[in-house]
Amino acid sequence: MEKITKNKLLLVDDEPINIRQIGHLLESDYDIVVATSGQQAIDIASIEPQPDLILLDVLMPEMDGYEVCQHLKGQAKTLHIPIIFLTANHKEEDESRGLELGAVDYIIKPFRPLVDLKRIKTHINLHKDKKYLLKQFVDTLPFATFVVGDDLSIKSYNHLSQQLLDEAHSDFSLVKNKLIYARQASLLPDLIENLHHLDDTASLNNADNIRILKSPRQSYRIFVTPLSEQINCQANNQDIHQDKHQEQDEEDLSNNAVRQYVIYINKYNDFLHIETQLKEIYDLTTAEASLANGVVNGLTLEEIAGQGDLKYSTLKSYLKIIFQKTGTRKQHELVSAILRNFTCTL
Repeated sequence: MEKITKNKLLLVDDEPINIRQIGHLLESDYDIVVATSGQQAIDIASIEPQPDLILLDVLMPEMDGYEVCQHLKGQAKTLHIPIIFLTANHKEEDESRGLELGAVDYIIKPFRPLVDLKRIKTHINLHKDKKYLLKQFVDTLPFATFVVGDDLSIKSYNHLSQQLLDEAHSDFSLVKNKLIYARQASLLPDLIENLHHLDDTASLNNADNIRILKSPRQSYRIFVTPLSEQINCQANNQDIHQDKHQEQDEEDLSNNAVRQYVIYINKYNDFLHIETQLKEIYDLTTAEASLANGVVNGLTLEEIAGQGDLKYSTLKSYLKIIFQKTGTRKQHELVSAILRNFTCTL
């Protein structure tokens, strides 16, 4: 008899009585994993197999549910996991804040089995549908994908990267396990250095992580994105809660930070048309999907505005909405999130 695999659900609450009550209602249908603190939830969410859904209590000591949600939605590895907040104090402004951070729903305590079990099941099914769409689409984009360190040393790469390196007269090569662009040795280091200077004050139209390369043999489009937004997310959280340990925390963060980047390369004449997939996976409107598709293809907002009927100011407003729907905050994070979803898993 074939064993039925249950969906994995992460329950985050610091109150043992809540864990017992909710866990008892869910354990027959789901594989329940429990976290009693925000940091524990962040750690568990990154471990394979990852949760299919997270039930996250809002009020917790040290790190509240909003901070946990912000952290999880700022990480490429956990960005896709749906989060439902658990709260006993339902206020409209609190619900709005949670949804803006990327949560998909709220459940009001005490738990109402008849309604809330169906709510959980619905969101898990939606999540599985999106994962299926991603799996169907994962090999269709023509991206060579490299994961590198600060010094461009190769950590991993996909089969299209190998094809790029093996091409006759390729402009890209590995020298002592480091990725090199033969026609301009400083190009890739400069793109990575540019990312060090991108912060929350950066322009929405910042394209410093994108280059279009034209050579006599072949033209390429190159994107460089951080492998993880953890450093940026933690830096932003320092504004939320300052305490006497701040200087020590900053020192620990600096000492422990290990930067890695993803370099995406495709042939420039291979213009991507992924509007339909963007609409289905991120629930974007037609106009939003068209804008996101242009951004992924390396176009500036001015170029996108010049191709259509929308004004630059309108596109900026749409871009902010896209950031909310995809759980990103800046243009290079948007490109990073979309490309990670649509390229081969490393």
